[in-house]
Amino acid sequence: MHTEQTFPNGYHPSTVASAFDNSVLELIILPTEKCNFRCTYCYEDFKIGRMSSEVILGIKNLIGKRIKSLRRLGISWFGGEPLLAKSVVFDISEFAAKVSRENDVGFSGGLTTNGYLLDNETLDRLVNCGQNHFQITLDGDQDIHDRRRLRADGSGTFDVIWNNLIAIRQSTHRVAVTIRVHVARDNLESLDRLVPKLNSSFGNDERFDIHFHKLSDLGGPTSGKIPTLSYLDYSKAMARLKGESKVLADSEVDKTERREICYAARSNSIMIRADGRLGKCTVALDDPRNSIGRINQDGSLDVDNDLLRLWLEGFTDFDVNALSCPLTAINRAARRQIPLTLKAS
Repeated sequence: MHTEQTFPNGYHPSTVASAFDNSVLELIILPTEKCNFRCTYCYEDFKIGRMSSEVILGIKNLIGKRIKSLRRLGISWFGGEPLLAKSVVFDISEFAAKVSRENDVGFSGGLTTNGYLLDNETLDRLVNCGQNHFQITLDGDQDIHDRRRLRADGSGTFDVIWNNLIAIRQSTHRVAVTIRVHVARDNLESLDRLVPKLNSSFGNDERFDIHFHKLSDLGGPTSGKIPTLSYLDYSKAMARLKGESKVLADSEVDKTERREICYAARSNSIMIRADGRLGKCTVALDDPRNSIGRINQDGSLDVDNDLLRLWLEGFTDFDVNALSCPLTAINRAARRQIPLTLKAS
């Protein structure tokens, strides 16, 4: 009987190979680190503003230099709120789409956005330049959502986000929309009202799915005050909510047959911050170990290879924790005062 070969801990060879595939380039770009929201559990500090023209040119030059050696280019937009810097998103996306077409390179991308500024005109232009994946978060029905996902002026945001989601549904665009629903200790009753509403509005549209996500304490000014659930209570809530939902993607409770590797552990994935710094993880923005270099105006990258190796450490022994969340392994090693470095081959 033929047995499919795997790496330790069940990692499939194709999954490992894809993490080191030099013909693939995945860019996570933060066009601004400002935000129009002040979510009650946010870990970001909003200190860095709009991306400069020098950094924009550097990104374009990086893409231009690499494009002929690529078979696939992906751009994911993050923030802050990326649509506060729409012109930056449009500028880079339209350039990337153009050179990808000219060089027969597969191109795709999307945004992690709060959805507030995703109006019809913006949606049309994004889709036209290959940005057609969107992750938009709801924290419950309007009652809870408007207490937690507030605008900077303190006003609620549910109605505008919901209307923008409905407008996407009414469009003919070929998009993929993940509605990320936070699950917490204080919003379970609100989710009982939200899920039927999601079912009736999006349940028959295959472009939409739900990703239930356990609200986490990721630091910031409200750390220690966030109403998180234990993993056991979250699992119980998920069993009920998933049974009620018709619009469903895999949640973090699900166990898949093939182990996945975090984007931060992939050698061909890089984050470019609004000030030109390079990083790997969109969560640990203030961690000095997550500042691994800079992009230059000519598109070259200055990278601290010792810091980069920290994020790739999981491949030395295929540790599940290190590959699913490199930051977990880095922090664990730091607590034990173990230097995380790869030996030179």
